[in-house]
Amino acid sequence: MELYGRGLCRGSKMWFFTPSQVAKRLFFYPLAAGDFRCTEQYHVNREQYNSILFLLVSEGEMVLRQEGTELIARGGELLLVDCYRQHEYAATQDTHTLWVHFDGANSRELFQEIRQQKGQKLKYWQEELETMQSIVQGVSEAASEPELSIRIYALLCRLLAGNSLPEQENTKSVQIEKGKEYMKHHLKEPLAIEEIAGHVSMSTSYFTKVFREITGFSPYEYLLRLRLERAKELLLQTQLPVSEIAYRSGFHSDSNFIYFFKKETGFSPLKFRGMKF
Repeated sequence: MELYGRGLCRGSKMWFFTPSQVAKRLFFYPLAAGDFRCTEQYHVNREQYNSILFLLVSEGEMVLRQEGTELIARGGELLLVDCYRQHEYAATQDTHTLWVHFDGANSRELFQEIRQQKGQKLKYWQEELETMQSIVQGVSEAASEPELSIRIYALLCRLLAGNSLPEQENTKSVQIEKGKEYMKHHLKEPLAIEEIAGHVSMSTSYFTKVFREITGFSPYEYLLRLRLERAKELLLQTQLPVSEIAYRSGFHSDSNFIYFFKKETGFSPLKFRGMKF
């Protein structure tokens, strides 16, 4: 989604990613990513956002303040931030940055090792830039969790040191993509898996089996994920009441929406709305 205002220029975009339980147990996984063009009015000050942050500066300058230390990153430099602790960062001039919040596996241990050996501000080269771009693009396109995990791990290893999974173009994957698109365009409706499977000319049981093989989610889990991401967008982009956001996202019970949102994000919808990205 595109964001504008509060120090963000037109064309700034961000995307959310909701990991599966398998990813939370086994993988490195993104939570959000963005491509921001900022003015000197851009400023973030958070107590915490449970994740590690890649903050890559391609143009301009960003300042990070954390634990009594101030670091300034300019074009060609990357900041690695422990967002489990209080942190503050801001643009000091017109700045272009790519960023990814991620967690999972041994993220914090790798962060600590990189900070101990290399520091939190690191020079990046073309290979690191391309990997970062591939992570942000992967989040925007909802790439597979194993693939995103590989890309995040590859960047961490490159920063410490100094095979993407190709999509199979076959009939089954095309049908599953059609099923995913159908879900996106009918989020508000009380969708049944039978209806989605029928739309792509597959039996319910076979569709469910193939869907999990390709995406790592059951169709119902994936649908809830889409609804959660839609709710996040509406919370940040509108001032609609929570009940209306729940309805527009396909949650037809306010209490169920609030419970699920807090369970998956750790925040109530209203607290999430008040956060800055």
